[in-house]
Amino acid sequence: MKALKWVGIVFALMMALGVVLVLFETDEQAAAREAEYKQAEVEKAQVKAEKLQAKEDKQAAKDKDEAAEKVVKTRSGIPNLGGKSEPELITVCQIDIQDKLSNPRSMDVINSNLKYKKELNHELWFQFYAKNQFNAESKHTAMCEFDNDGNLLSSKFE
Repeated sequence: MKALKWVGIVFALMMALGVVLVLFETDEQAAAREAEYKQAEVEKAQVKAEKLQAKEDKQAAKDKDEAAEKVVKTRSGIPNLGGKSEPELITVCQIDIQDKLSNPRSMDVINSNLKYKKELNHELWFQFYAKNQFNAESKHTAMCEFDNDGNLLSSKFE
Protein backbone atom coordinates (compact mmCIF):
# COMPACT_ATOMS: atom_id res chain seq x y z
CA MET A 1 0.00 0.00 0.00
CA LYS A 2 2.95 2.32 0.67
CA ALA A 3 4.22 1.74 -2.87
CA LEU A 4 0.91 2.83 -4.31
CA LYS A 5 1.01 5.94 -2.14
CA TRP A 6 4.51 6.78 -3.45
CA VAL A 7 3.36 6.25 -7.06
CA GLY A 8 0.51 8.70 -6.41
CA ILE A 9 2.88 11.24 -4.89
CA VAL A 10 5.32 10.96 -7.84
CA PHE A 11 2.45 11.33 -10.29
CA ALA A 12 1.14 14.42 -8.45
CA LEU A 13 4.63 15.98 -8.48
CA MET A 14 4.95 15.39 -12.22
CA MET A 15 1.57 17.03 -12.82
CA ALA A 16 2.53 19.98 -10.63
CA LEU A 17 5.85 20.32 -12.48
CA GLY A 18 3.97 20.29 -15.84
CA VAL A 19 1.62 23.04 -14.64
CA VAL A 20 4.58 25.13 -13.40
CA LEU A 21 6.37 24.71 -16.75
CA VAL A 22 3.26 25.78 -18.66
CA LEU A 23 2.81 28.85 -16.42
CA PHE A 24 6.42 29.96 -16.86
CA GLU A 25 6.63 29.13 -20.57
CA THR A 26 7.95 32.01 -22.65
CA ASP A 27 6.17 33.27 -25.77
CA GLU A 28 8.95 31.86 -27.94
CA GLN A 29 8.59 28.43 -26.35
CA ALA A 30 4.80 28.54 -26.80
CA ALA A 31 5.19 29.57 -30.45
CA ALA A 32 7.73 26.78 -31.04
CA ARG A 33 5.39 24.25 -29.43
CA GLU A 34 2.46 25.48 -31.56
CA ALA A 35 4.64 25.34 -34.71
CA GLU A 36 5.69 21.77 -33.94
CA TYR A 37 2.05 20.81 -33.37
CA LYS A 38 0.95 22.40 -36.66
CA GLN A 39 3.87 20.80 -38.51
CA ALA A 40 2.83 17.41 -37.17
CA GLU A 41 -0.75 18.05 -38.37
CA VAL A 42 0.52 19.04 -41.84
CA GLU A 43 2.63 15.88 -42.06
CA LYS A 44 -0.37 13.75 -41.06
CA ALA A 45 -2.48 15.44 -43.74
CA GLN A 46 0.24 14.83 -46.36
CA VAL A 47 0.46 11.16 -45.46
CA LYS A 48 -3.33 10.89 -45.67
CA ALA A 49 -3.36 12.65 -49.07
CA GLU A 50 -0.63 10.33 -50.37
CA LYS A 51 -2.62 7.29 -49.26
CA LEU A 52 -5.75 8.62 -50.97
CA GLN A 53 -3.80 9.36 -54.17
CA ALA A 54 -2.30 5.86 -54.14
CA LYS A 55 -5.78 4.40 -53.68
CA GLU A 56 -7.16 6.51 -56.57
CA ASP A 57 -4.24 5.50 -58.82
CA LYS A 58 -4.82 1.85 -57.99
CA GLN A 59 -8.54 2.19 -58.77
CA ALA A 60 -7.77 3.99 -62.06
CA ALA A 61 -5.39 1.21 -63.08
CA LYS A 62 -8.01 -1.38 -62.18
CA ASP A 63 -10.67 0.48 -64.20
CA LYS A 64 -8.30 0.71 -67.16
CA ASP A 65 -7.61 -3.04 -66.99
CA GLU A 66 -11.34 -3.77 -66.82
CA ALA A 67 -11.99 -1.50 -69.80
CA ALA A 68 -9.29 -3.28 -71.79
CA GLU A 69 -10.91 -6.62 -70.98
CA LYS A 70 -14.29 -5.31 -72.14
CA VAL A 71 -12.98 -4.47 -75.61
CA VAL A 72 -14.78 -6.86 -77.91
CA LYS A 73 -12.68 -8.55 -80.55
CA THR A 74 -14.56 -8.29 -83.83
CA ARG A 75 -13.99 -10.04 -87.12
CA SER A 76 -13.22 -6.80 -88.94
CA GLY A 77 -11.43 -5.07 -86.06
CA ILE A 78 -13.94 -2.21 -85.92
CA PRO A 79 -14.50 -0.97 -82.37
CA ASN A 80 -17.94 -0.48 -80.87
CA LEU A 81 -18.97 2.99 -82.00
CA GLY A 82 -21.51 4.88 -79.95
CA GLY A 83 -22.57 1.67 -78.24
CA LYS A 84 -23.21 -0.09 -81.57
CA SER A 85 -21.60 -3.47 -82.11
CA GLU A 86 -20.06 -4.74 -85.33
CA PRO A 87 -23.21 -6.66 -86.38
CA GLU A 88 -25.33 -3.55 -85.81
CA LEU A 89 -22.96 -1.42 -87.91
CA ILE A 90 -22.94 -4.04 -90.68
CA THR A 91 -26.74 -4.16 -90.65
CA VAL A 92 -27.04 -0.38 -90.92
CA CYS A 93 -24.56 -0.41 -93.79
CA GLN A 94 -26.23 -3.36 -95.52
CA ILE A 95 -29.67 -1.72 -95.38
CA ASP A 96 -28.30 1.50 -96.82
CA ILE A 97 -26.52 -0.32 -99.66
CA GLN A 98 -29.59 -2.48 -100.37
CA ASP A 99 -31.65 0.67 -100.91
CA LYS A 100 -29.25 1.62 -103.71
CA LEU A 101 -29.42 -1.73 -105.56
CA SER A 102 -31.71 -2.38 -108.52
CA ASN A 103 -32.64 -5.76 -107.00
CA PRO A 104 -32.27 -5.28 -103.19
CA ARG A 105 -33.55 -8.73 -102.22
CA SER A 106 -30.75 -10.44 -104.16
CA MET A 107 -28.02 -9.08 -101.87
CA ASP A 108 -25.88 -11.86 -100.37
CA VAL A 109 -23.10 -10.60 -98.07
CA ILE A 110 -19.78 -12.47 -97.98
CA ASN A 111 -19.10 -12.24 -94.23
CA SER A 112 -15.59 -13.63 -94.45
CA ASN A 113 -14.33 -10.52 -96.26
CA LEU A 114 -15.00 -7.86 -93.62
CA LYS A 115 -12.35 -5.15 -93.47
CA TYR A 116 -11.98 -2.13 -91.21
CA LYS A 117 -9.95 0.95 -91.97
CA LYS A 118 -9.49 3.98 -89.71
CA GLU A 119 -9.15 7.04 -91.90
CA LEU A 120 -10.68 10.40 -91.04
CA ASN A 121 -13.68 8.39 -89.88
CA HIS A 122 -14.28 4.64 -89.50
CA GLU A 123 -14.65 2.69 -92.74
CA LEU A 124 -16.21 -0.75 -92.89
CA TRP A 125 -15.66 -2.69 -96.11
CA PHE A 126 -17.31 -5.92 -97.20
CA GLN A 127 -18.10 -7.84 -100.36
CA PHE A 128 -21.44 -9.11 -101.54
CA TYR A 129 -23.21 -10.68 -104.49
CA ALA A 130 -26.25 -9.03 -106.04
CA LYS A 131 -28.28 -9.33 -109.21
CA ASN A 132 -28.44 -6.42 -111.62
CA GLN A 133 -31.40 -5.23 -113.70
CA PHE A 134 -30.70 -8.07 -116.20
CA ASN A 135 -30.88 -10.65 -113.36
CA ALA A 136 -27.15 -11.41 -113.71
CA GLU A 137 -25.34 -11.97 -110.41
CA SER A 138 -22.07 -10.08 -109.88
CA LYS A 139 -19.65 -9.49 -107.01
CA HIS A 140 -19.47 -6.01 -105.46
CA THR A 141 -17.46 -4.25 -102.78
CA ALA A 142 -19.28 -1.98 -100.33
CA MET A 143 -17.83 0.73 -98.11
CA CYS A 144 -19.66 2.50 -95.30
CA GLU A 145 -18.23 5.39 -93.36
CA PHE A 146 -19.18 5.90 -89.70
CA ASP A 147 -18.39 8.64 -87.20
CA ASN A 148 -17.24 7.97 -83.62
CA ASP A 149 -20.87 7.79 -82.44
CA GLY A 150 -21.72 5.01 -84.90
CA ASN A 151 -23.76 7.22 -87.22
CA LEU A 152 -23.60 6.34 -90.91
CA LEU A 153 -22.03 9.21 -92.84
CA SER A 154 -21.87 7.71 -96.33
CA SER A 155 -21.99 4.45 -98.20
CA LYS A 156 -21.04 3.33 -101.68
CA PHE A 157 -20.47 0.16 -103.66
CA GLU A 158 -18.65 -0.82 -106.82
